Amino acid sequence: MPYSTQSSTNTIGSGANGHYRLLIVEDSMTDYELMVRELRKSDHAFDTRRAASESAILTELREFSPHLVCTDYRLPGITGLDVILMVAEHSPLIPVIVVTGTLTEEDAADSIKAGATDYVVKERLFRLVPAIRNALEKRREKEELQDTQRRFEHSESRALALLNATSDAVALLDAAGIVLEANQPCAEFLGQPLGGLLGRCAWDLMPGDQAAECRELVARVFADGKPVRAESQHGHTWLDLTVHPVRSPDGTVGRVALFRRDITQPKRDQAELERLGTAVAQADEAFIITDADGIILYVNPAFSAISGYSGEEAIGQRPSFLRSGKHDRAFYDTLWRTIRSGKTWQGRFTNRRKDGSLFQEDATVSPILDPQGIVTNYVAVSHDVTKQVELESQMVRQERMQALGKMVSGIAHDFNNILVPILGLAEEMLSSPETITQPECVRACLSQIVASAGDARDIVRRLREFYRPGDEVERAPVDLAEVVAGAVTLTRPAWQTQAQAVGKTITVRNEVRSLPAALGNAAQLRELFVNLLLNSVDAIQEAGEITIQAQVKGPRILATVRDTGCGMDESQLARCMEPFFSTKGERGSGLGLAMCYGIVKQHGGSLHIDSAPGKGTTVEVVLPICREAKPPAEAPARGATVGALRILVLDDEPMATKVMQKLLQRLGHTVTTAQSGEQALAELARGGYQILLTDRAMPGMSGDEVAARAKEDHPDLPVIMLTGFGDLMDYASETPPGVDLVIGKPASLRNLSDAIDQVLG
Repeated sequence: MPYSTQSSTNTIGSGANGHYRLLIVEDSMTDYELMVRELRKSDHAFDTRRAASESAILTELREFSPHLVCTDYRLPGITGLDVILMVAEHSPLIPVIVVTGTLTEEDAADSIKAGATDYVVKERLFRLVPAIRNALEKRREKEELQDTQRRFEHSESRALALLNATSDAVALLDAAGIVLEANQPCAEFLGQPLGGLLGRCAWDLMPGDQAAECRELVARVFADGKPVRAESQHGHTWLDLTVHPVRSPDGTVGRVALFRRDITQPKRDQAELERLGTAVAQADEAFIITDADGIILYVNPAFSAISGYSGEEAIGQRPSFLRSGKHDRAFYDTLWRTIRSGKTWQGRFTNRRKDGSLFQEDATVSPILDPQGIVTNYVAVSHDVTKQVELESQMVRQERMQALGKMVSGIAHDFNNILVPILGLAEEMLSSPETITQPECVRACLSQIVASAGDARDIVRRLREFYRPGDEVERAPVDLAEVVAGAVTLTRPAWQTQAQAVGKTITVRNEVRSLPAALGNAAQLRELFVNLLLNSVDAIQEAGEITIQAQVKGPRILATVRDTGCGMDESQLARCMEPFFSTKGERGSGLGLAMCYGIVKQHGGSLHIDSAPGKGTTVEVVLPICREAKPPAEAPARGATVGALRILVLDDEPMATKVMQKLLQRLGHTVTTAQSGEQALAELARGGYQILLTDRAMPGMSGDEVAARAKEDHPDLPVIMLTGFGDLMDYASETPPGVDLVIGKPASLRNLSDAIDQVLG
């Protein structure tokens, strides 16, 4: 049979509890090394050797003389039961612990019956050190019992003194069960005074079930001369009974020593640990247990199901192998600082599965402290909330669309109002040629047309800003007065045009003036105030006012939105921020205030609502001030514009190219136009152009492709992209390859001049 051994010394702690030799019967070197590493956590020092065959085991029992044996249950050619019997035959004092991957209840029972002290499943190696400590303690007890037996043989008086020093019930009996000697705990167990116990039959003083068990054990010892041990349950009490032979000088068994120990509490502790282990193994939440250095010792099946990593892949690593890169170093520094101080950390992780996909989990990480308050382990319990987060995101988008929908009809009304002067004044000039000869009249008409077109452009931009998602945008200094003003403008159709259409008269008073910059995300805060204003509009039945105010309160800004609407009763107020709870019936989604609450919490602020029926509603929003914000720098004085340039304008819309050509010529430049990408590239090939101004969305060759090819052929040529997607590209920080600057349509004369100055430095 193959034979191999390996020796190593592992000294942990002071070694005050002794130095022990440990034989590990294991055919897997990996499992052997895992066990050796687990032993380093013990306060004992160990010399370990490994054996994997029957001959190797017998050799090590003779030469190594171990204090303890740990054996796998399934080995090449032998089983754990064979090892237990071999060790018992060599030395009954050597405890044997079965350490195996899987062990059925029947195999576990057979192992214990054969003499195994304990068993440990390899997936729960954190039980190995406590099991070894318990086994060594039992060996020590056995050695003490042997020593006690020898002392009995030499001096009954000295033996009695030793018996009285233990908390176990101990009695010296003859074959008939007559009590020859006993200690005080035995007298207490039998309910008799110590002096009146001697000379009486122990069976007559015990409960019937215990008497029969003791009598049977004593008879076995007198019959074969070997010590016996048994555990038994009597009601809610567990007893450990051990009977040792006491030999006469001629070697015969003349008496026996009976030892009784109450092991009820250890049994309860063991059962509790087993129940806890079962609960953790079957839980839907992922459990990770690490040592004090953050090395993973255990993961439950739910962890593997969520992450895709098996227990074998995770154990021995640090939890950082799951990192997705979505959290910065400060995030993890805060986590470790919290748990190392003995406190519990709670938060949300975005981690990466084995297959590379991301998942989100709400986690609680707690330290485990020893009696001295020192951290020995960490336990992380987490729940996969990926689907929940996706659902919440969908609901947020739905609420945004509903809020947008409330403004659409009013915005259409505003657009029609804007078109009235544009169309009317243009038609007036076309139908009245005489006005062309009146410069002041023409200037007035054109100024009004330009102003109206600018209003239409601003409406489109505000709508884009409102719908721009801000969940993943970093926080920055935000002008709250500007945000509130934008929200008031965005909701104007709801509280003015639409309200008047249904007979409501609503006045909005925006009293927010200059404030320190808040720390936050402008898009999210704009969405917050839009939702609060729309809620107030819905709450006003016929006529009323909405007042918005803000003031500095220490390191924070307190903003209030107050309305004179119908208000809410106590039950509605208690539930108004619950998702899907609405006081508007089928008209409401029940997500508006819940979204507002979520936005404020994400900003590290707070939201409070005060309301009563008939007295309106006041919403208080508290937001942090951005202490690092600096006052906006003054714009540098505008110098003289650049000299005349030769510019190529590309746009598939003839009217757009004509307008751009006239505006650029107005700035003193020479302009050539093209209406396709191929035509533009051909013009550039002729040379002499100093700037390319191109649209993006065009049939055939797109502006992105034209810019890339133009830059490839003319690396020093500045390229400006003028597109209706300009605002969206700016929000997404999107600049196509080859493009130096993106500006949005429609562009004014000043916009074009600034863009040219910027690309030319």
